[in-house]
Amino acid sequence: MELNEDLISLLRSPKSGQPLAASSKELISADGSEHYPLVDGIPWLLPEPGNSLLDWGAKIHHLNQVFASEATQLEKQLIKSPTLIRQRREALIKGKRDFVTAVNQLIKPLGSIQLPTTAVYDSLRGKAPATQNLLSYEANLYRDW
Repeated sequence: MELNEDLISLLRSPKSGQPLAASSKELISADGSEHYPLVDGIPWLLPEPGNSLLDWGAKIHHLNQVFASEATQLEKQLIKSPTLIRQRREALIKGKRDFVTAVNQLIKPLGSIQLPTTAVYDSLRGKAPATQNLLSYEANLYRDW
């Protein structure tokens, strides 16, 4: 996806306010000191773009771990379950796996970004609030759908 020239002319660095120029994979500040990746063609204009991408990558990994753990727990419970409960749990396991697959497909562009090597301490700066995660706005989806 190519960015529209009119849009690029409006964009500014969130750190310095400098105008940005587009290259094939990122936006670069006028003096060349700041780089902002394009995630599936969308500018990732956050003060610490590498750190925020690392933060969201960790949130994606956490989501996958939580749902895998829940599916494993349900699978363990299947052994002792009567037929009707077994069917319900099997459907729930399938639903959890399908949900994680769908979420990962939606956020796949975030996984394709090449991140610079960053110290762990640096990755803690400029991150989303701890209360914000991949399912923070799940209720809004149901409400607005």
